[in-house]
Amino acid sequence: DRIKKLAANEKSKQRKDSSANTANQESSPTKKVEMEKQKEKNRKRRTEGHQQRDLLNATMTTPATRAMIGTTARATAAGTTTMRRARRRFCTFAISFSTLFYHATFYHATVPMEIRSDFSSYGLSPLQTLIRNAPPLELPMQVIILTMNRFSSVKRLLASLQGSEYGGDTIHLTIRWDKSSKPIGSQGAFLSLRENFTNTLDWPHGTVRTYFSPENIGLRQAWIDAWHPETNNEHAIILEDDITVSPAWYAWYKQAVARYPAADSLSLQRQQLVPEIMMKEKPQGSLADMEGKHFLYPLVGSIGFAPRSHMWRDFVSFANCAIANDVDVSTPGLVTSEWYKRVKKSGMWTQLYIYYSQELQLHTLYFFPAQGEALAAHHREKGGHFGNTLGADFVLVKNIPMDAFESQVSTLDWGARKVIIETPLTTVVVSVAVGYELSVFESFISSVRHNFNGDIMLLISHTASSDILKYLGENNIQTQATELQGGPRGKPEWFRVNQARW
Repeated sequence: DRIKKLAANEKSKQRKDSSANTANQESSPTKKVEMEKQKEKNRKRRTEGHQQRDLLNATMTTPATRAMIGTTARATAAGTTTMRRARRRFCTFAISFSTLFYHATFYHATVPMEIRSDFSSYGLSPLQTLIRNAPPLELPMQVIILTMNRFSSVKRLLASLQGSEYGGDTIHLTIRWDKSSKPIGSQGAFLSLRENFTNTLDWPHGTVRTYFSPENIGLRQAWIDAWHPETNNEHAIILEDDITVSPAWYAWYKQAVARYPAADSLSLQRQQLVPEIMMKEKPQGSLADMEGKHFLYPLVGSIGFAPRSHMWRDFVSFANCAIANDVDVSTPGLVTSEWYKRVKKSGMWTQLYIYYSQELQLHTLYFFPAQGEALAAHHREKGGHFGNTLGADFVLVKNIPMDAFESQVSTLDWGARKVIIETPLTTVVVSVAVGYELSVFESFISSVRHNFNGDIMLLISHTASSDILKYLGENNIQTQATELQGGPRGKPEWFRVNQARW
């Protein structure tokens, strides 16, 4: 009844407006324009009213709403018999509609991710829904760009990053500039261009940081120095400048990093390499079988590489030690090892990671979108990897459906064959500098043994006292004696002791 009254009042008002407009129609050109504007406003108001009425009718005619309204109406009638019929109907509808809205909102906010992912939030795009339905990152994502002097490439990458969907999340940006190993025309003009480029960069999603290397460090060291996480809760993706990313890359990452904890790292690359050298007695698998699927693969994917922070921190320590001591990181049976022998070592960081991955049995998570698309495209520009520019290798995927995230993913070996991963028994090796006095060993070992009863091994000096050796034996600490004496931190002697610990 109230809705009918409102409608009648609205029609009466419109008739009055129409009469007034007719009377003043010929008064002046200005008034005529104003009259046309008023007509347009009335037309829009009527259209909005019709839309609200249709929405109300649609809501009232759903089975769930009808049942809820009926139930509430019966309860209301039983408890307040003296209420007037019209008022009772109106209040019943208001209570029922607000209850339905609250119930739906509360349910959406509290159900587990695997249930919440079955429906999208009203008004959000598919990518925004993916981001919203994933658990929040404990710390904001960091996007790290490695470049040297290719401004056009960096601009193209930044354009793809700015065109990506972040769902309102904070994304920090870091650009690391290596100094060119070759003269670049006028050095002053180049530096001025770089400074202007950096100062005018527009990035509304978070902070922007820039680093300028005072000397040429090469691609390998640029990767090793790219990210130094201090906690296990940090997130970063490292991108070389000749890459463009899919608008869906962050939505995919946020879902995948939560769903697949077994992954030691994630990559946007559509990996094509099977590194195992082919042998007749051991046929290879095929990465083509992974179309539309997620899978774990021991080979690193440097085209948009997002390592877990704890793993990357340990890898950086190993890599610096291996470089300082010229450690042999060859991997017999893998073609990458042959490449490493033929190239300039400072230009290839991936072999260090491949060796590390093989030793620790690490795996990178990949996703191959359907129809041959990819989460990132490599433009294969002339530089450290290619003699000539070849262009983008894949078309970028625009959207990722929720059902693309399988509950179980395959694990492949170096030959792209599916394998069954068995959890091995582990021995924990504590590799630390403890000290020289028995009291220091007692303090350290008692603290460790308070939390851990498993195997421990310590590298100790060959001059360790008998009291220290006795104490370690009583606490089931295995020892390995060495004549290495170490030295100042960062010096070759210091690195050699750390290599011996490993």
